[in-house]
Formats: sequence, structure tokens, C-alpha cells
Amino acid sequence: MSDPAAEDRPIKMFHHFAIEVADMDRSIDFYRDLFGFKLTERHKAGEIPSIPVDLVFLRCGSHHHDLVLSHNTKKKYRARTLADDAEGPAYIHNFAFACQDRASWETLMAKVRARGI
Repeated sequence: MSDPAAEDRPIKMFHHFAIEVADMDRSIDFYRDLFGFKLTERHKAGEIPSIPVDLVFLRCGSHHHDLVLSHNTKKKYRARTLADDAEGPAYIHNFAFACQDRASWETLMAKVRARGI
């Protein structure tokens, strides 16, 4: 079914999501092992002169990438604190994935619980 209002919108679809991570290898393992993402491409900081951060492209579908991870090798990362909830910069609240069916969701939730998340 077509959306008659779609021709008024310049955006055709959502393409990908990018997040900054404190530990690139751990983050890659997390998205690959837990969600089944495939590593599409990886670049070290400075490998491409105009990109000063580590970049990883992951896919869960047929696009080149659905999720991009970036890591600033010159940044000192720290864990969030309770004080950050009262004062600090905005951050991502959540992003969601759709599972194939209830059984797939239950399998995924078992993996999440096994990781202590």
C-alpha cells in the first residue's frame, strides 16, 4: 500500500545508525555474537586521512551497513555514573530490533540474560 503523503517527504527510508563506543573489539563481539550482525568493513583511525576515528560497519540485512561503530582513539572513556542521570549531556535512550517471531525473541532474551544484561 502506498503512502500518498510520501511524495511530500524527502526521506525514503531509515538507512543506518551510528554510535560511539569505548571498546571497539568488545562492541563488535557484542553485536556479532548476540544479534548476529556481520562485519562488513573496518578502518583504523587515520587509515583514511579524513577520518580520525576507528570505524566499523556492521549489517543485519542486505545493505552494506545498518550499524556503524566509531571509537576515538584519543579520547579517555569512562562509565556512566548516577550523577550523569541528574546532569550531563544527552545520550541515546534506545534503539530497537525486530525479531522473526516470538521463539526468536525468547532465544535472544536467553542470550541477553546469560550475559548478565
